[in-house]
Amino acid sequence: MASVSELACIYSALILHDDEEKKVEAKKEESEESDDDMGFGLFD
Repeated sequence: MASVSELACIYSALILHDDEEKKVEAKKEESEESDDDMGFGLFD
C-alpha cells in the first residue's frame, strides 16, 4: 500500500495536470474568438 506522502504526491500531480488542461482549453477558446477580430483589412 502507498504511503501518505506518496498519495499526496500523486493527488497533487493529478490536480496540477487537470488545472493545466483547463488552461489549455481556455487559451484555445480565447484564440478562436480572437481570430475573428484580426480580420483581413489589407484585402478590403
